[in-house]
Amino acid sequence: EAEEENYARARELYMESFEIRAQLGDRRGAVIAALNLVKLMQMESKLEEAARLLGFTDEALEKMGIQMPKDAREFREQAAAELRAALGEEAYRAANQSGRALTLETAAGWLKSL
Repeated sequence: EAEEENYARARELYMESFEIRAQLGDRRGAVIAALNLVKLMQMESKLEEAARLLGFTDEALEKMGIQMPKDAREFREQAAAELRAALGEEAYRAANQSGRALTLETAAGWLKSL
């Protein structure tokens, strides 16, 4: 039960960070918050949601043309590999592609709906 409360609190804080950064137009900060949410989603076994959000981060990074810190890049690669293995290539690709279609604003709205 305490673990569930910790997840709920972490989700609340990461969501708040994502929303604030999205409102400020801080795409890099929003991507970092999103990666933290991906990790949390994996811990909660919300794998399709995690793959979708990872797709959003991939697309955002490509559009921005910036490099993330090495640890963030390594986490992203590990998360993608774990999600591919857990979901299967087809389901992973579908969720990831769906996430790539999200904008900063639509990603914020989608995350609020979860």
